[in-house]
This record gives sequence, structure tokens and C-alpha cells, in this order.
Amino acid sequence: PTRSCNARSLEEFLEMAADSAAQFSTIQVGVCTARRESDEDPFAWSLTAHNFMTCPDGQARVFKVDVASLSFLRQHDFDFNEWLDTGIPHSKLQPIFHALRK
Repeated sequence: PTRSCNARSLEEFLEMAADSAAQFSTIQVGVCTARRESDEDPFAWSLTAHNFMTCPDGQARVFKVDVASLSFLRQHDFDFNEWLDTGIPHSKLQPIFHALRK
């Protein structure tokens, strides 16, 4: 389902997106690497996608999820057991910055 957005500008939309993203945990990070295939053809590139499962570290006892997002992941065969077993532990940056400033 499409969600409505009441943003009146791109800046307002990005601010709303950042506020929303800060409330949720990252469960996967994707990186795409690029390699030029040919010196003769500047438009010949080889792209490779890499996905890394990430899981909140042991200090994050509770994290927020969206039921529609969980449903989407399940429909697309996201393996929640693998996520818990092999996910790279991470912490949110904001608490780390606060701890460093003390």
C-alpha cells in the first residue's frame, strides 16, 4: 500500500524521512560496487550488489518494527532465523555520540 506524505518540499520530505528512519532499526545494508569493464567504452561497467544482514547489538533489548514491513520481508523470503544467527551487530550512532561526549 502507498502511504501518503504531507511534505510541502523536498527538504521537508527528507526531514520527515530522517525522523522516521531514526525510530527503526536497520536490518540489512546494501552496497553496490562498480568496476569499469573497458578502457575504450566509458559506459561499460560491471555492477555487483552485496547485502549484509545487520542486527541490533545486545544492548538494544527492544527495537521498533512496522508490521507491513515484516509482512513484505516474509513475502520476499527474508530469513529471520538467519538474520538473528548471522546478522552483524550494530548500535545506533546517537547513543554512542552521547556516551563519547560525557
